[in-house]
This record gives sequence, structure tokens and C-alpha cells, in this order.
Amino acid sequence: MSYDVMNALTLEGADTQIEQLLTFIQDDGEGIGSMDFEKIIPMPKELDIETSLSEDDAIYMYLAAVNPRMPNMGAAKWPQETYLKVAEQIGGCRGQDYTVQSQAEIKEILKFEKQSSLLKLGKRLVENYQKYGCGDFDEWRVKNWGVRWNAWDCDYDDDLHKLTFFTDHAAAVSIVQKLSEQFPDVKLTLKWIGEDYRSDIGCMVAQNGQFSKTAMGNDPKTSLLLAADFFDLSLKDAGLRFDEKLHRFTVLQQPTRETGTPAKKRIHGRGKNDKPKKPER
Repeated sequence: MSYDVMNALTLEGADTQIEQLLTFIQDDGEGIGSMDFEKIIPMPKELDIETSLSEDDAIYMYLAAVNPRMPNMGAAKWPQETYLKVAEQIGGCRGQDYTVQSQAEIKEILKFEKQSSLLKLGKRLVENYQKYGCGDFDEWRVKNWGVRWNAWDCDYDDDLHKLTFFTDHAAAVSIVQKLSEQFPDVKLTLKWIGEDYRSDIGCMVAQNGQFSKTAMGNDPKTSLLLAADFFDLSLKDAGLRFDEKLHRFTVLQQPTRETGTPAKKRIHGRGKNDKPKKPER
């Protein structure tokens, strides 16, 4: 299910440093004012796997092929200790049990896919787990970027030195932390708001790879205050105040347009100058 998070990254520092940062992170096809996470935390090329095959089936088949207790399946057998260690490692990452295979399960898998295709894909995935701790780009990005997809809908305000962009399911916290390591002299303030702003909203200030200030929307008051700050709104001007007893925001009494004084009460559903309705016969 799609879930979007809006990020606002404000840059504070020398103009030359800010310009270097914007040049460094830009999408080469979009130019200054865009953001490419690959520039900040590059993904190994081997993980760029897109396939219609089942990755679980491919891993299962390849580990069965290298399992010294299984019949020959066209792959060199591993020592039993190595096989079990790798099978447990990958199984832990994917929530699967790859330590036991059966001929019946293999026959069922091969009803739908070619053995050679599954072994080729499985070998690549297993090698990626051994080398990177992840099988493909999807898993690696979530682990290293904190999000699955690259930034989109980027917009840069040159006057405010603020870059806004969208991410999926989470804010770009890991990306901003790494960027602050790469540009330690630039102060980075990341604010974000998710579709469920009541629980997914926050603000972090990073410099030299460290977060010095954080604020999270863990309660109704903080969430709404952070939302107002994100969109540069005044809750007072909007006629809202926080009631400490009720622990929620309430609407202030609204003034009339003409006088600016509170509106007069209406009795029995009408004002004193309203004409009474003629009773029906």
C-alpha cells in the first residue's frame, strides 16, 4: 500500500558549501534542486535485480543444490557447516527456513519454473546475502536508506535554502545523517510529515553526522504544533488553543465580521431580530 511522507530539508552554512552540497546530491537528469539518494549512499550494482521469478523459490533451490545431503542438482556441494550457516543467515533475514529441503517440495516448484533459471537467480541472491547482507535492491534500500524508493517531486527554495521532496513509508533520516557526515560544516534541519500526521511527524537537526535536536509527534499537542511549524502556520491565528484539562485543541470564540466582538447568542435557534414563523393551521 502506498504511503507518502513529505520531507523538508533546510541548509545552513556558507553559500559555497551549500552550492557544493546541492551539486553533489542532484539527479543528473534533473539538475540543481533535485535529490538522488544514490549519490549519498550508493547501492552495489549486483543488488539491482528485477525478476518475475520467486526469490524464495530461487534461494530454496540453490541451497538445496549446494546441500551435501541432497542429490546432485548441477551445483558444487558445500561443507555441511558452511551450508547450515548460510541457510540460517538468509532464513533469518527473510523469515524462512532454508535448512531443510525435500524432493517433494522441489518437484512442486519445478512445475512452474525451469531449474536452470532458478539456480542462476538463487546463486546471485545467496552471494549477495553473503557479501552485503541483502539479496536485492528492495531489501538493501530499506536497510541502508530507510526507504524503498528514491526521492521524488523535489523542489528547492533558493531564498530559504530549503529542499522539499517525498519519500515512501518513512522520512529520509538515514540519508540526511549520512549527508551531514559528508558535509560537516552545513547544518541540516529535516522536518517531515506523513499521511498520518498524528503519529508520523518530526524534526531533526544534524551536523557532522550527529543529531543534536529531535522532536517527534508522540502526542496530539506536539503533533499539531509540529504540523503548524512544517507548513509555517500560526495556530493562534487559526483560532486554536490547547486545553490542558481536555488535552486537546479547542476553537477560540470567533469574532463577528462587522464589530470584531463575539457574536450574540441565539435563543431557541433564532436571533432576537428574527421574525417568528407563522404557525401552520
